[in-house]
This record gives sequence, C-alpha cells and structure tokens, in this order.
Amino acid sequence: MATVELTRRQRELLASLSLPTALNTDMDDDQWFEIIDTLGDEIQTHGINEAGDGTNEHGETCRQILDIMADAEE
Repeated sequence: MATVELTRRQRELLASLSLPTALNTDMDDDQWFEIIDTLGDEIQTHGINEAGDGTNEHGETCRQILDIMADAEE
C-alpha cells in the first residue's frame, strides 16, 4: 500500500468536494476513479484561468493531486 502524501491545501480541496482526504493505492477502483473523474470535472468547470489558456490556482491544485495519484500507481 502506497500512501499518497498531500499538502494541506490539497486535502482541503478534496474535503470541499466531499472526497476522501487520506488517499492510498489500496482504495478500491471505484473510489480511485471517482476522485479522478471529480477532479477532472472540477478543472473543466472551475479550474481554467481568465484568459482561457491554462489553469488557475484551483485547477493547478486539482492537477497536482492527479499527478500525485498517477505517480502513486506506478
């Protein structure tokens, strides 16, 4: 089991989305994919910057969590 280390900001974002804040690779696939899907949706709906050419701070935090999760799966 690999525990996914998150910053306070990342844990707060997950909590605000009613997602688990303690992530590990032993979570069942449904939970893992729910987090991935929710963060992807969050980037699309609230994570794009004003210019529309990148992510804002919220989207960047979502992206960081997704990157950490991908690294944990390897």
